[in-house]
Amino acid sequence: MERIIGRRLRARERIRGKNPLQRLLEIDSPPGYEVIPWTPEELDKMIAKRNPLALELLQHGIILRDDLGLREKIEQYRRSLPTA
Repeated sequence: MERIIGRRLRARERIRGKNPLQRLLEIDSPPGYEVIPWTPEELDKMIAKRNPLALELLQHGIILRDDLGLREKIEQYRRSLPTA
């Protein structure tokens, strides 16, 4: 558990003060993947604003890597979505 918390703290330090575009340029992502480098706070804001990309993330997004611990938060949002 300490390793996970330490990794998340280092990840937060690495992105502090950078905008999403700057963070995206630092990520070595494979071709064909849409990477969304949001902080937990940005994710909350995007969902509150009903941002189309955030809503698509909740409906169809697949988490491949989670350095900031967003998986649990995303799952909570997903459970609160109305079912069709």
